[in-house]
This record gives sequence, C-alpha cells and structure tokens, in this order.
Amino acid sequence: MSSFLNQPQSNLPRRDLRKLIYRGTVLDNVDPKMLGRIRVNPEFWTKEDIVTATVGFNEETDKWKDNDPFICLPLLPFYINSPVPSVNDAVNIMLQNLENRFEKRGMFYIGAMLSSPMSVENEVKEQSENLTTYGSNVKDTYSVKNQDGSYPNPKSEGIFPEPDDVGLVGKGTSDLIIKPNDVLLRAGRNLPFNINKAPQTNPNRSYLQLSKFGSKEKSEGFDTIVNFSQNIQNLKYVIEWLITNPENAADSFTGTIYLYKLKPSSNTLSTNFKLTTNLETEKSLITYKTFQSKSLNDTIIFINKFIQDVNSGTLINVISKPGNSNLSTVTITDQFPYGYRPAPPTYSWINPTNFNGVDNVIAFTNITQIYLGVKFNSGVKKAGIGIVGSKDTYGLKPKTSLEFVENKSAEVVEDTFASLGANQIAFLSHDSSIPGKTKINMQNNVKGIDATQFQNEIIPNTSSMVRGEELLELIDLIVRYLISHVHAYHGLPPVPVGQDGTTSLDVLTQLQEAYQKVLNKNIRIN
Repeated sequence: MSSFLNQPQSNLPRRDLRKLIYRGTVLDNVDPKMLGRIRVNPEFWTKEDIVTATVGFNEETDKWKDNDPFICLPLLPFYINSPVPSVNDAVNIMLQNLENRFEKRGMFYIGAMLSSPMSVENEVKEQSENLTTYGSNVKDTYSVKNQDGSYPNPKSEGIFPEPDDVGLVGKGTSDLIIKPNDVLLRAGRNLPFNINKAPQTNPNRSYLQLSKFGSKEKSEGFDTIVNFSQNIQNLKYVIEWLITNPENAADSFTGTIYLYKLKPSSNTLSTNFKLTTNLETEKSLITYKTFQSKSLNDTIIFINKFIQDVNSGTLINVISKPGNSNLSTVTITDQFPYGYRPAPPTYSWINPTNFNGVDNVIAFTNITQIYLGVKFNSGVKKAGIGIVGSKDTYGLKPKTSLEFVENKSAEVVEDTFASLGANQIAFLSHDSSIPGKTKINMQNNVKGIDATQFQNEIIPNTSSMVRGEELLELIDLIVRYLISHVHAYHGLPPVPVGQDGTTSLDVLTQLQEAYQKVLNKNIRIN
C-alpha cells in the first residue's frame, strides 16, 4: 500500500513508532464531507517536517484533499456522532500500520481528552493532559465527587452521568441519559461552569423524561398522633406579697399585697417567670391590699384569698389608687395567665446569702413558713410562686396538636410515565394555524427553533393551553347561574342573585380570574 508521505522514511526524523497510541493536536475539524474527520498533527513529527516530506502537498490549497497527510479518521462509526474535537484539542491517535511508513488514511482518533467534565465545551491541550503521564506538572481541577462517592455540594448531583448510566453528553448544557428504567433528554441542565468550583444544576432546565415505574405508593389509611408542646405565654398580671416586719417574734405580721399589670417582654414570658426575675420596667400598679397584726396562719390565708380573688376577677376592699385610703371593689377581665410570688424585698430574707445574725434567722424562718403556705389551692404542691393559666387552673396546659400520618405501602405496578418540562413549552403542528393569526413557518428550522423565532413568531401566533378542571369549575358556575337565575318582571334584567345563591358578580369575577387561573400562558399551542 502506498505511503501518504510518498518518500522514504529517512526524509523524516527517526521516531520510536512501536507504541500503540500516540498523542496529537487538532489542526482543523471542518470536514467538507461531514463524516467527523479531523486534521491532526501527530506528536512524533512536527507539522513542518510532515509538510516538507510530503511531495506535492500545499498546505494552503490541498487541505482535505487526497494527498493531505494530516487527515485522521474517527474510530467510532458515523451512526454514533460524538462531538468532534475542537481546534487545538488533544486527541489520541492509533495507527493502522506500525511499520516505519504510514499508509494513506491510516490514522484513527479517539475524541478529546478532558481534565474535568466541566471543561467539555472547550479545553486547551496542556490542561487536557492533566490526568495523563504528560500532565504531572499541570494544576489539578475540582473533583465533583468525594472519594466515597458522595457529593461535596448536593447541587452537583445529577448533572453528569453516573457509572451505571449510558450517556451522550453535548459540548454545552444538553445531554441524553439512559438509565435502567428512565430516559432523560435535557437542555440547560446546569448553570455556567467554573472548573475550580462545584457545578450546580439549573432549576429551570428543559427536559423530556420517559420512565417505567415498578411500584407506586398505596394509602393504607391514617394514624392520628397527638403532639404536646410547651405552652409559652406572656404573663398579663403579677401578684407580689410584701411582709414589712418579717423579723418579729410575736407572730404578728404587717404587709401589703400588690397587683401589677405587665407590659409584654421577654421577662414576662412564662418560662422566664422566677423569684429573681426583674419586672420593674414592665410593672404598672393596678391595686393593692394591706393587712396588720395578722398571725402567720392568717397571713397565709389572706395572701391565698387575694390570689383566688384575682382568679375570680373581683377584688373587694382594695385600694385602687396609690395615696387614696378609700376602699373599693376592682373588677379585672382578661387576667390570664397571671403569676404570684413574694416581692423582691421579702424574697431577699430567704436568700441564704443574706444570713447575718439572729434577726435574719428569725426572719428567714417566718418568711419560709409563709412562703411554704402560699398556694393557689390545697391541691398544688409547689409553694410560694406559681402561674394561674386559666380560670381555676394552676399552670399552663401544654399545647396540643393533631398530626395525621398516612400509612403507605408499595404496590407493584408496570406504569409508564412521560413528562416534558421547561419555562415555556410550545406544541406545534405543521398543518394547523389559529384563525386571525399567521401560520407558523417551520420549514426552515431543521436545526431547531432559535430564541428569536420563538419570541417573534411562535409566541404571537399561538394560544395559551387550558387547565381542564379549572375550566370545568368556571363552566359549572355559569351553568348554575343560568339555570337558577330569575327575572323580577318580563323584559327586566335578571336578579343578580340566583335561587341557589350564585351571583352575577361571582361569574364576572371568575371570568376575570380565568386569564390566570384557567389559561397557562407558558404552555402554548397552534
């Protein structure tokens, strides 16, 4: 077989031609025959050496001709049209004859090398050598997956074919993915790539999905679950009882019980209501009641009676205004929840850090006994401080909510499913046109409809698709009004309200909303 060099091997520099695969750089990829051929400069000789050694070849006039020594044939058949490598891409070359002379049309190539799936659109030769023995000094690129197969960024999952997928990947954002029971045809699948960052899916991609589902969920009824959660509320009032002579040893106590209205704040939250909570900026005095020369037991009874009076909403013989000694009756509404506790000066006597002498011991004993006796009612175990959540109810009941959990089982089926999704969808027929609109010319878009034609020709000459159930609701309303409407007198307009309650205003309102509710302007048809 004749050599495309047409000269003895000695006219070219000697090279080791015993390897099976060689590297090459793409010179040109515009094959006039459109068979996927490329012109490649093999790594074993320079372009100048090959041109010089090829008798009668002119680089300017003989490209793609029979005597072009750079033509390289695709290894894959024409029926599998993988993307043709771009100019300056690196490719792998296999030789038909490993002797020292190259036969005409004896070079075959395997597509471009890549250092990252994100450089599929274009990659310089040097970067493409990153993962080969030629690329030891080339900077590494971002790894889409971790070593364990997980994704560092969850938004990267699904962009590229998985190991079990069969995929045809375009040079942009389109691909065809064939899974065991699914076929995905996608365009715009990802946001713009940066080979040094995690790729991200495009939520507005267009796609066609064909699937076979082997099972589907079947409802087995619902379980009702009662959930309990902490009931946190702002206290609306607080009762504070003050003992002015806690250190006396004569069992004769004097003091005042105050009722304050509280301004909502974080301090008045039920979870923050404690003996030491500072409420001075939230309190405003409503009323108070004083007592004198009462025994310890009577003091406890007096305080507990005041707590119960607030619960009932009526306080008798209290002073309603500071400085006014006249006793009156005060009515309180919307008082729940409210709290009660010893006033801060009184509580300070039972704070162990304040012990200082015999007087403190007596006061501590007295206040402790009173504190232990103050309760909302005899059934309450906690003494001295508490919250009344509602009428006759100590504490705040937990909030309850019902949760209905559906029991599901897997039902074996052989269902098939098809889905088409995009921002805008057009269903077009060559033979159809909408009266009053221009017929869409699809004879010249064998390569596809571009954005300009879609915007200027498709959109104006198509109509919105109709949502079926919503249309039926509108028709049902109109029919009900037509059937049930009445006229006050012959020749007069119908009464606005039909006998079944439908109104003409309902019909007009629904007709106006139909442009958004019934019509889908993003799915169009001619």
